[in-house]
Amino acid sequence: MSWERAELKRRAKIALKRNYWRCVLVAFILILLSGNTNNSTTSRINRNVESIVGTESTTSMNSIKREYQDILLDQVPIPFVYFWRIVTPILIIFIVLIGIVLNIFIVEPLMVGEKSFFIKNTAGKAKVGNLLVPFRNGNYGTIVVTCFLRNLFNFLWCLLLIVPGIVKMYEYRMIPYLLADDPKLSRQDAFRISKEMMDGQKLDTFVLDLSFLGWSILGTLTFGLLAIFFVNPYWRATNAELYLKLKQNYMDYHR
Repeated sequence: MSWERAELKRRAKIALKRNYWRCVLVAFILILLSGNTNNSTTSRINRNVESIVGTESTTSMNSIKREYQDILLDQVPIPFVYFWRIVTPILIIFIVLIGIVLNIFIVEPLMVGEKSFFIKNTAGKAKVGNLLVPFRNGNYGTIVVTCFLRNLFNFLWCLLLIVPGIVKMYEYRMIPYLLADDPKLSRQDAFRISKEMMDGQKLDTFVLDLSFLGWSILGTLTFGLLAIFFVNPYWRATNAELYLKLKQNYMDYHR
C-alpha cells in the first residue's frame, strides 16, 4: 500500500504542535550525544570554500603552519617533545575507543529511546523519560547487539560499494523503530521485518529524505537554530509516521 509524503508531514506537524517543547528537547539531546543533525550541508559548504580558495593557498597555509610548529618545537626540551610524540597517538586512540564504547552502550540505546518517544507522541503527549526505556525494559543487551550489528553491516556494505551501502542503510532503517515498538523482538526478527517493511519502499523513503534538503540548508544558514527548533524534531516526527504507516502495511499484508 502506497503512502503520501504530504500526509506523513501533515500528521508529523500535528504531533509536533501537540508536544512541541518536549519534541525539541528530545531531538536536541540526540544531536548533542550523536552529533547527527541529519544535515550534510556544512561539509558541502566547506568543500566549496576549499575549491574557491584553491589548492595553492591551502598549500601555503600548511607550510606556514609547519614553520611555526618547527619554531615552537625548537623552544621545547627534546625529551619532552619525544614524550608527547609517543603519548599523543596513544591518547588519540584511547579517546576514539572511549567514543566508540559510549556510542555502542549509551548513544545507540538512547536513539532507540528517541524512536519510542516519537512513536508514542503520534498518539498523545509522550514524555522525555521515554528516552530511557531501552535501559529499563529488560531488553538492553539485545538492543545493544542489534544496533551494533546494524551499524557494522552498514559500514561493511559501504566499504564494498557506495550504492549497495545506501540500499542496505534503507533496508535496515526500521530496526531501531521495531526495537522501540517491541522490546521483546529478537535480533533476527528485527532485521527480517525491517527488510520486509522496506521492500519496495526504499526509493520513496529516499525521496522523503530529499524533501528535507531545503530545510537542512535553511537550518545551516540560521547557524543551526532552525534545525534545533524545527527541522530535526519535524524530521524525526515524520519518520515516526512513516514507521507506523509501513507497520500497518506489513500487518495488513501478513493477515
